This record gives sequence, C-alpha cells and structure tokens, in this order.
Amino acid sequence: MPTSNTRRDNGEGSKPIQRADGRWQISVRVSNTTTGKPIRKTFTKKTRAEVVNAAKKYRNGLAQGILADPERTSLGAWIEHWLNNIAANRLRERTLNGYRGYLRRWVLTQPEANVALENLSSIHLDRVETRMREAGRSETTILQVHRILSKLLSDAVARGRLGKNPIAGVQAPKAAKFDPTVITPAKARELIAAAEVDDDWGPNFMVALALGLRQGERLGLCWEDVDLNKRTMRISRELGVLPWKHGCVKGRCGVKPAECPDRFGGGFQMMETKSAAGTRTVSLPGPLATALWMQKTVQEQVKVEEGEHWVGFADSYGKTWDLVFTRRDGRPIDNKTDRAAWKAFTEAHGVEGMRVHDARHTSATVLLSLGVDPRVVMDVMGWSQSSMLTRYQHVLDEMKVTVADKVGDALFSAPDPGAEVGPRGCVVSLADFKARKSS
Repeated sequence: MPTSNTRRDNGEGSKPIQRADGRWQISVRVSNTTTGKPIRKTFTKKTRAEVVNAAKKYRNGLAQGILADPERTSLGAWIEHWLNNIAANRLRERTLNGYRGYLRRWVLTQPEANVALENLSSIHLDRVETRMREAGRSETTILQVHRILSKLLSDAVARGRLGKNPIAGVQAPKAAKFDPTVITPAKARELIAAAEVDDDWGPNFMVALALGLRQGERLGLCWEDVDLNKRTMRISRELGVLPWKHGCVKGRCGVKPAECPDRFGGGFQMMETKSAAGTRTVSLPGPLATALWMQKTVQEQVKVEEGEHWVGFADSYGKTWDLVFTRRDGRPIDNKTDRAAWKAFTEAHGVEGMRVHDARHTSATVLLSLGVDPRVVMDVMGWSQSSMLTRYQHVLDEMKVTVADKVGDALFSAPDPGAEVGPRGCVVSLADFKARKSS
C-alpha cells in the first residue's frame, strides 16, 4: 500500500503545533530573501486560527514577489538607501537635497522612521501629514512630502520589499490655491521706470519684470549669454547653492562638512535649468538692451575702482564665471539679499507683499494680455507643461473675448443707422426686431 507524501513545499511552512505554554507556532523556510540567504520565519500566536492566518498572509506576500527581509529594514533605512542609491541617479543634486531636507525634517527624525518597512501602514503616513498640519505647514508642502513618500515606497514595491504601496490608502492633499501678487501692466511700467534710475538694482529688476526669468536664471546670467548687438539672451543655466561635502575619509575631521578642511562641492554652483524647456533664447526689448549696455559699462568701472578687491566668481571646482549681476567685489548675489532688495524696492513704490517670483507671474500676465500666442509665452517663460497656462485662465478668457470682437468686426457687415447694439457689441437691426415681434 503506497504511503502518502507528507513533505511540505518550500514556503508552505510546518504544520501548526501547540507549544508547552499553550501558544501556537508555525515555521516557514524562505529562500527568496533580500540578502539571498535562506531563512526560517517563525510565527507565534495565541490561537491556532491566528497563527494559520498570519502564516497564510506571509505566504501570499511571498507569492506576490515580496522578498523576505531578515534584517527587518526600517522605513528610515529604506529612505537612506533610496536617496543614496536610487534617487541620486535620477534627480538633479539640488532637487535631491530638497528631498533630503523634507524627509529629514518630517520622517527620518520621527517615530515612523523606526517602523519596519513590512509593517508600514497608511496609519503611519497619516501621522506624518497630521504632524505637518499641526506645525502649520501649507497643503502644498504636505503634498510635496506625500509625493516623495509615494515614489520611494513605489520603488520599494518594484524591488520586492513591499507587496503594495501603503500610501495608496492615503488621500493626497490638495495644493494650496495659486494666489500670486500680480500687478497690472501699468504698474509694471511704473516699476520699470523707477528701476531705470536705480543705480544699484535697476537693470537686475528690469530683467525680472520684462523677461520673467526665474531668480536663479537671472542671478546666474553671464555676459557670454547676452548678445547686445543682436538683442538676444540665452538662458541655459541657473545659480544655486549646494551644501558642502566632507573631503576627508568618512568625516573623520570631526567637524561639520562646511568646516571640513578638505570640503568640496558646496557653495555657489552653476546648474542646469529646471527643465529642458528652461533652456531657451529670448529677444530683448530695445530699452532693456540699452540698460544692459549701461550695466556692462558700470561693471567695468567698478572693476577698476575695486582693483585687487574685485575677486569675481569661481565655483568650488575652480571654474570662473563672468556674471552680469554681482556684488561690488564680483561675487554672486545670494537669493536672500536679492529677495530683501526686491521687497524694499517694490514696497518703496507702493506694492506690498510681492515676492521675487511674482515678477515672473506678472511678466507672463503681461505677455498674455498683449495677445501673444500662449505657445510663444510658454517658450519665453521656459514652461515644460501646458498646464501652467491654466494658472492664467482669467487672462486667456479675456483674450477669447477680444478674439470674438475681432471676428465680429472682420466678418459681419457694419450696422445700419437704425441698429441697436446688444450685449458684448452684438448688432441687432431695429426693423428686423420689430418685424419678428409683430409676426
């Protein structure tokens, strides 16, 4: 009589057994692990049903491709791995540093960082977002952290560390309402007139208002990018600030990276534009080209006056850059100084609460209100997504009305002397109206 095969398949686990203390136990041998070495996973519960369900849930996860993690990687450990080995190969350094800052502030220094990745749930992620709201952070900032966590956890799923992304059960926050301080073309003209007689910041702020460059693009503008004869400007880089890195072995100098004797890679750096669309060539209005001629002349005079005190700008790698807008000694203007000067300038001329970036929004509004084709506006502003235009829907709607009026003027005959004008300039023949009314 043949005997039945009692050998259990790999991953199926042992039969439930009751221990001397009354608890139930199942052991599962797993060969698909994060380290590549087989392990034995043991489950212990109060009842037989509970331990069977726990083992079943675990086996289902293995069947979905999840790798067993004998080291029990925490969320914090996965974040560090993701930043250093995955995101570092995809993102620009400044973007990566921004991600580090968000995650360090709101996750890595919080209790959720110690939760084992396999035990992470939507409840833990809810707590992260609740903590941010209690700290007064905007929904836009919370949404940014939500998106970062979603991406790094999706990568954990793709690499077999998770069965599903737990953040999928958390509703994404809604970004705060887009509400920039945008001034009218008439007020922008007034500010530009004031900038024309401002010896310190005039040309700088004229470029901000007339061309709508991002702050980093404007502060990183070099003379080699400007052709004053052709009246063109090439935007292909932007100025940014990066944190310093240790140059010694594993930070053995014992001080902060910025104080390391062999530090490297930090301070002011030239970077690529925000997107491929950010690299562009724009035409200069005549008065702006004249203002830049004056800026170049004044800068040459300052170099002579400063003499050996003119140091110019060389990044941490030794490359020199001939900047259009600088401090008096030729060094770059940092973004805080630029913001403070902009705030003082605009408030002095009756504009309260206008950010530096609002000059960019004003420039886009002016272009659209002048009837410039939205596709051309996208090119001038360096936008990579047409969705940016939806932020200026009120201007686009006004343009549609103007187009309708132009079509009416071009295609419809002039009104007769007895005609009345209806809503939005519609012409109604009085004789026709009376005839229709009496019929």
